[in-house]
Amino acid sequence: MGTPKPGTNSTLTGTNLQYAKHYNTRIVLEAIRLHHPISRLDISKITRLTAQTVTNITRELMKTGLIQESGRVKSGRGAPSILLTLNPDSAFAIGLDLDKDHLTGVLIDMLGHVRQRLNLELNFPTADEAMTIFEKAATQLMHSEGITREKLWGIGVALPGPINIIKEQGSSRVVVNPKLMPGWQDVPVADLLAERLKLPVYLENNASAAAFSERWYGDGRNFDTFFYVYFGAGLGGGLVIKGQLHSGYSGNAGEIGY
Repeated sequence: MGTPKPGTNSTLTGTNLQYAKHYNTRIVLEAIRLHHPISRLDISKITRLTAQTVTNITRELMKTGLIQESGRVKSGRGAPSILLTLNPDSAFAIGLDLDKDHLTGVLIDMLGHVRQRLNLELNFPTADEAMTIFEKAATQLMHSEGITREKLWGIGVALPGPINIIKEQGSSRVVVNPKLMPGWQDVPVADLLAERLKLPVYLENNASAAAFSERWYGDGRNFDTFFYVYFGAGLGGGLVIKGQLHSGYSGNAGEIGY
């Protein structure tokens, strides 16, 4: 049975207020992700939610297929406790990391396991070329695993910085200006790719993306606050504070230079 790790309990506290149902669902799902296989009783202890609230939420998550039973464990008197875990085939995501001379693409399942991977050698692609490459890579990764778009929750794109946030009336756009790649000027990568693929697309500079990945799946799970050093085309970094990525006002916190 999973046990809480240092630095995680404080970020998984739910609330028993009725209006916070969606928040509690996310908290319960995250508790299962971090500590699976885990019983409903232990979820209740970690999140400080009532047993009935946990039961209701996990019942809904079972109906959607996001979680599944993973055996039983005997602990004390009474019937054995049912253990819960994420269903790895319930949802997928794609990660695309572009640099001046290569593209790395991965398809991961609900557990964060890499199911498909591709690597392409490139030579300073233009923004237009990159959009076509992104689209083909995402399609290839989906087809290689035989999954439908309905099971793909989104695509994450990592690029060399700097990333700029352009404020417009009533909204903002995130654009990239990678200094080492000619012809890239205020390119709204996420918007362009989302229009092509009809899927949610999330953009981050590669150093920050690596730092947040470390928080989710690496040694960073044991630390609420840390700085991640990234060696790529230049020297960069990602700053995680109290479990959250700190991007700063411009989206480039942690960047050091080329």
